[in-house]
Amino acid sequence: MKKKISSYILFLLIFVVLAGCSSETKEKISLPDGVESPSKFRTAFKNEIYGGTTSKKEVDKNLRKQLEDIEVEFQGISDEETCKGIEDVLKNWASTQDILKVEDIEVEFERDDLLMVELRNKKAFDNLSLVVKIFYDHEKIDKNEESICREANLDAYKALDKSIYALKIGQLNLGCYSLNGTLRFGGESGSPNFPLYTEQESNEYAAQTIVFNYVKNLNDEEGMDFKRVGGFDNATLRRFGIKDNELYIEIPIYDFDYGKDVEEFKLKLKEYSKALYEKIVGSPEGEKYLKDNGANSVTISFYIPWDKEIYQINSYELE
Repeated sequence: MKKKISSYILFLLIFVVLAGCSSETKEKISLPDGVESPSKFRTAFKNEIYGGTTSKKEVDKNLRKQLEDIEVEFQGISDEETCKGIEDVLKNWASTQDILKVEDIEVEFERDDLLMVELRNKKAFDNLSLVVKIFYDHEKIDKNEESICREANLDAYKALDKSIYALKIGQLNLGCYSLNGTLRFGGESGSPNFPLYTEQESNEYAAQTIVFNYVKNLNDEEGMDFKRVGGFDNATLRRFGIKDNELYIEIPIYDFDYGKDVEEFKLKLKEYSKALYEKIVGSPEGEKYLKDNGANSVTISFYIPWDKEIYQINSYELE
């Protein structure tokens, strides 16, 4: 689901009806006490996790309480209200900074409810992709245009990082554009240094756990039985969930033992896919999850970026 909004900073902020952004937020939400900025909170959370803890229950009590407070702040806040909150931050930034004369700001949003925290059996809390296009008249800048734009990009990012809304952003792309829509500088995508996760209802989590454990065991299979840089699993669960009556599962396999036969390995993926499908529909948890959510098909997609066909997709109709 994409949302698009435009604002003319110097005159009047115009909200595009098609974007779904409401003219006012339901209520003001703010960073919980003790959370100075989203990036610093993520870093502290990351350090706790990688310091040896493995679950939310084991994370430092203060950090856990802050994460719970953040989740509470977002309860009842719609996409439109989140959209408006982020735009307010950028509107305020554009009207108060003196780095670059901003003529227009365009923001695109996309939310992915199926997105996982890949190394954990958790759904991502920060499942919003955000593209910010900062428009300016490049013909009015005589020199140092690139350095000015780079500084403006960084300053806009810092403005977002003072807002609670940044904690919903899993991907951020900032760029400076000419008035005709040409990217001048920036436009790089970036991810937070550590994802946050959210709690789920038990029915979905039970079915998800079946898939997560199956994928984790794939890392012991021939051709995948090695770790990526940092010791991370080679096969992970990236997406899981039901949308439009389809259970969609996405499994990246980031690397491959090139001493093996690639085509033979791709045939093995079909076997893995069929076995996973049968494991889901053959379990009480999977059967209940599919039935309760009106699913009529299951699609299992293997993402293999090292092959010219980067997706190996298998779909199954439910009887």
